[in-house]
Amino acid sequence: MEDSTGESLSKNPSKLSLKLAYAWFPFKSIPLYLEPSMTFGFMIGDEDLNFASGETFEKTSFIGNGPLFNVGYRFDF
Repeated sequence: MEDSTGESLSKNPSKLSLKLAYAWFPFKSIPLYLEPSMTFGFMIGDEDLNFASGETFEKTSFIGNGPLFNVGYRFDF
């Protein structure tokens, strides 16, 4: 995480998260998959997250990302 001057935090906030996803293989002849997913989580800990410039990182208690869609190819070795 960086502030407006590009300075990074000396420590990152801790979080606990859960990713919900499903790998779907729509084609039997090629191992191409589609993976819709969402992530939910919470920030944990109450340590101070201040930059040397005096800016404070405002933590939010809930984190949510998604929906995300990954496309990939499965290799069998």
